[in-house]
Amino acid sequence: MDPRLVFVRTAKGEEEFERRTHGLSQALRRVLILVDGKSPVARIMERGLGLPDVEGALTTLAQEGFIATAEEAGRRGLGVGDPKAELATLARSLLGPQSAKVVKKIQESGDTPQELAATIDSCRKLIKLFIDDAKAEEFARRAHELLFSSTQMGH
Repeated sequence: MDPRLVFVRTAKGEEEFERRTHGLSQALRRVLILVDGKSPVARIMERGLGLPDVEGALTTLAQEGFIATAEEAGRRGLGVGDPKAELATLARSLLGPQSAKVVKKIQESGDTPQELAATIDSCRKLIKLFIDDAKAEEFARRAHELLFSSTQMGH
C-alpha cells in the first residue's frame, strides 16, 4: 500500500464512526477512527502503532466501503448516492471538531440541487465568519464539486 495515500471516511464509514451502525470489530473500528481525510497511510500507521495489522485493516475498510482514497471519493462522490451525507463528510474531514454547526445546517437543508447549492454558500459564510477564510473557500469549492458530480450521476 502506498504510504502517501490519503483515505477519507465514506458516508458508510461516517455512519459507523458516529453510530456503530454496521457492527465493525473493535480492531477495524480503531483504524477507522484514525482515518481523518488528511493523514497519509504512513501517518496512520505511526498513530496506529500497537494496533494489529493497520495496513490490513485499511485494506479491509476500503474493500467494505467504509473508506476510500481522497481521489476515489472525488471521482465516485464517496460511492454513495446521498449528496447531504457526502457534504457532511466533507465538512467533518475539513473542519474537524469545528464542523458541528455546518453539519447541522447541511442536514437541515432541502434535497434539491438548488437548495443544497444555497446551503453550501450559507455554510461558506458561516465558516468564513467563525473559522477561517481559506477553509471556507476550500469547503465551498469541494462541496460544489461534490454536488456537481452527484447531480451528474443522476442523483
